[in-house]
Amino acid sequence: MENKFRYVYQHEETGRIVMKIYYLEQIEYKDLYLPRYNLIARDQFTGFHDIDGKEVYENDTDKDNYIVSYCNGENEGLGMSVGWYLQRDNFESWAELSSDCKLKITGNIYEK
Repeated sequence: MENKFRYVYQHEETGRIVMKIYYLEQIEYKDLYLPRYNLIARDQFTGFHDIDGKEVYENDTDKDNYIVSYCNGENEGLGMSVGWYLQRDNFESWAELSSDCKLKITGNIYEK
């Protein structure tokens, strides 16, 4: 999997959201400051693509408002292993992401 991140910025005055994709190597050697924008999130690339070939990032959403999230083992009591999931209501409802998943990304939690 590529070590890639989506940086999400919000303009100080207008609230406009701007997203930039960076590889880990770029992050290590580049100043990522955007004048008059505040960094509000860093979303990791999951290594998956949706049914249209679009890259899937943490905090993307599907048509049913499920959110792409990473489980680090804290929800082991629910039978979840470490990995990427579609979830909503703080993992009350969830499904593990896999390469054969028929996922269609429709947005993300920042742009509604």
